Amino acid sequence: MDNEKVPRQAADPALLRFTEALTDTPDAKAADGIADMLLIFLSAGGTIFGVFVAAILYLFFTGSQAHTGSWMFLLLVCVGAGGVLGCLGVMAILNAKDLIAWENRSHSS
Repeated sequence: MDNEKVPRQAADPALLRFTEALTDTPDAKAADGIADMLLIFLSAGGTIFGVFVAAILYLFFTGSQAHTGSWMFLLLVCVGAGGVLGCLGVMAILNAKDLIAWENRSHSS
């Protein structure tokens, strides 16, 4: 009986199903913590990617301008916005909304 796999529900989020397959864990609740960590790790990676892309684009388009205080402030604003957009992009691609809704359902049961 220990080797029996629990059937997956179609309502399980895609990231959770991916984590179940990746870790060979048949139970969605057991893979939930790993899916959370994977989401955090990939979101951090998206944030870093967004920061680098924003910095490169900003420096590419404004490299010939004088490096004044306002130039540096705008660079920091663009880099911050790039990081936020990178994180949100990863969360949207991974459909984090489904994972959050699934966790809310599992904790309320």
